[in-house]
Amino acid sequence: MKVSARGIYSTGFLSLLRDLGYELTNLSEEQSKRFNVDSNDKEDISILDLKDKSGVVIIGKDTDNLINKLKDILWDSLYYKKPLDRYS
Repeated sequence: MKVSARGIYSTGFLSLLRDLGYELTNLSEEQSKRFNVDSNDKEDISILDLKDKSGVVIIGKDTDNLINKLKDILWDSLYYKKPLDRYS
């Protein structure tokens, strides 16, 4: 899966996701240099800061799988709120 991250937590998330086997894509110029990756492919998952910078939102395909992996690693600092299904 291809992932991108933006914001104050992006370097940490990108490093962790790369270690978990995710492909980094759509990186900023600084991120491209730091991770030695030059890919502008469309991401499957995006990680973005919340407006108040108190956390992140994870959106995209198969986010449950990623969130479960993050729960195993970040168990003491992860608060997960699943969005309500609009169609139920």
